[in-house]
Amino acid sequence: SYDVDAYAAEYIGKPITGFTWTASIRHDDYSDFDNATTWQLAASHQLSPTLRLRGSVGTGSKAPTFTERYGYFEDFFIGNPDLKPESSRGWEIGLDTRWSNDRYQFEVAYFDQDLQDEIDGFVFDPDTFLFTAQNKDSDSTRKGIETAFDMRLGKSFTLVATYTYTNAREENDLGQSVPEVRRPKHLASLSANYHFAGNRANLNMNLNYSGSQQDDFFSPVTNVAERVDIDPYTVVNLAGSWKLTSSLELTARISNLFDEVYEEVLGYVRPGRAVYAGLRGRFNF
Repeated sequence: SYDVDAYAAEYIGKPITGFTWTASIRHDDYSDFDNATTWQLAASHQLSPTLRLRGSVGTGSKAPTFTERYGYFEDFFIGNPDLKPESSRGWEIGLDTRWSNDRYQFEVAYFDQDLQDEIDGFVFDPDTFLFTAQNKDSDSTRKGIETAFDMRLGKSFTLVATYTYTNAREENDLGQSVPEVRRPKHLASLSANYHFAGNRANLNMNLNYSGSQQDDFFSPVTNVAERVDIDPYTVVNLAGSWKLTSSLELTARISNLFDEVYEEVLGYVRPGRAVYAGLRGRFNF
């Protein structure tokens, strides 16, 4: 066990019309690690009735988990109680626009983040012949662009599309810059929502796409990691509801509609198609 006392403060200012800025700070006093102080500055300015500029800069911290520090799995993993928290710093700048009485909205942002003392939970220990966790000596970086488009057609139909490009890099044991594992460069989603039958019924479709990514494969013979590719995948989820009365509503959803076989982590296949149905009630007592 360990103890942590945290103190936080935030200030929000609106010095002029259309401009808002915030400043926040947090201090974590750990009993077992070095203390961590993190902060953030953010601002937003309404350039015109349809255009908004925003940005932020700040730092972050994440303490190691109990499993990383004290976990023990026979013939596989032993914890490292000497781990220290991860720390990060980053910034982003974005532009938001809307038009046609807010029927259409578009957002775009550029982000840049640097992670220090990242915890690697797959480090081979030659003394115990088990894997353990260690803080990495080198930093890892993530840079990219996020976009979102929101469209409203009448009062019944909404469509939201998002796309994120991420360039995540880290150093390998030879000091070479390589892609970071489990960080797909391309992520996209499409969500459609439709109300009909006098708002008694609702139908929702969600599509999620993940591009190819890399992961580490540890040979059971050599215990040496080698990079392998994880294939891209697209998963579609469908959900709907129907109001029977003002108090009762039928619900149903299908996860992984097309029974896609895919992995987010090497060796762990995600669940296939699943169908759920239910009855939701709201009552006044």
